[in-house]
Amino acid sequence: MKRFWSIIIAVVMLFTVLALASCGNKTDPTTEPSTTTNEPTVAPTTEPTAAPTTEPTAAPTTEPTTEPTTEPTTEPTTEPTTEPTTEPTTEPTTEPTEATSETPKETVPAGTTLALFARFDFGTNSKAVQQGKANHDFLLEIMTYDDTQFVIEYLEDSWKIWSIADYDSSKGIDMGAGKTAYAIKFDSIITYDYDIDDDGLFPGWGTWNGAPYSQSSVGSATGWKGRHQYMKVRLANNTTNNQIGIWWSASNSPGYFTTLRCANLYLQGSVGSNTTTASKAFIEKIYDIAFTNMLASNRITFPTSNPNCTDHNGNSVNMESYTQSCTFQQFVKACENGKTYGGGNWAAAQARATGVAFFFHGTWDENTNCNSRTAIKAGTFVEVDYVVFGSTIDQLKAYTSNIEDAGQKEATPD
Repeated sequence: MKRFWSIIIAVVMLFTVLALASCGNKTDPTTEPSTTTNEPTVAPTTEPTAAPTTEPTAAPTTEPTTEPTTEPTTEPTTEPTTEPTTEPTTEPTTEPTEATSETPKETVPAGTTLALFARFDFGTNSKAVQQGKANHDFLLEIMTYDDTQFVIEYLEDSWKIWSIADYDSSKGIDMGAGKTAYAIKFDSIITYDYDIDDDGLFPGWGTWNGAPYSQSSVGSATGWKGRHQYMKVRLANNTTNNQIGIWWSASNSPGYFTTLRCANLYLQGSVGSNTTTASKAFIEKIYDIAFTNMLASNRITFPTSNPNCTDHNGNSVNMESYTQSCTFQQFVKACENGKTYGGGNWAAAQARATGVAFFFHGTWDENTNCNSRTAIKAGTFVEVDYVVFGSTIDQLKAYTSNIEDAGQKEATPD
């Protein structure tokens, strides 16, 4: 009996062990680890694989390629090219362009020019007076003229200068005290008593030394001058005189010397003619004083040891003698031949002008072709709107007066 129960117990224990072994592969101990195992398996497979494939590949391909290509290429191309091209080209363009193109080897850029000199914008309330560039009272204070010859009407934007006597040769002793007898003179234009906004009147070349007649100084380190070379006049010339003139004095040449004058400044008549038809219409003229001074002063810039130059026909002449008898047109032709130019004392001046004398009714010179004073007649007038000085023609063209802006084309009615 004991043997029987022993066998039964042994059989039961065997089945129990088999049942436990069979269930051990399906229950608790594997459920938790199984989940943990799935995560590490997924993580290394998905993330590491995706990361190296997507990001590392994209980063080296996209970013390094884009940055160096875009920025380094754009910056050097845009900025360095724009700056030097715009500014250096704009500055010298006005006057020296032609000269620069002829002498590309020169690299010195153009300098600055002086402000417009507008003290002789006449009138009690002219545009220059309104802008602080002129002062009517100052002009009256320094002006002198022969009141037996002229009477002046001081209008709001001009001066009307009447001649009340015919020309009298006894007043105009050419080389004596009467040489400025028919002038309106302003002997002391440098002032410290009036607040006038300018740097003074500086005779000289407006841009490069000798330009536009010579290009040899264009671009040279000492070639730029930037002074007042040109004069613009707006007036109504109701006389038969066709020439006006100016003389000037300077701190280093205090007198009105015959070498400091321009007499062949033509008005509405033909160039070269001393007379014209009287007119009440306003006209505007721009004169190159550096050029006209050469003929009227009988002085050309050339070595005194070799005063022989060529005339209008190309013949060798003594230029000082030649200019005392040639016509203005002949002189221009002589200069066009390319062997005569200079600018006289206007271009050679080294100091500010201290005085200016204007010959509005007729001017004179040793050269009879530049003498028009016999046209001075009683009862005639010249209405002067302004006389302004500048470095370039464009600078002067831009200047206008109040009555000019208002469209006044003829002299102010009496």
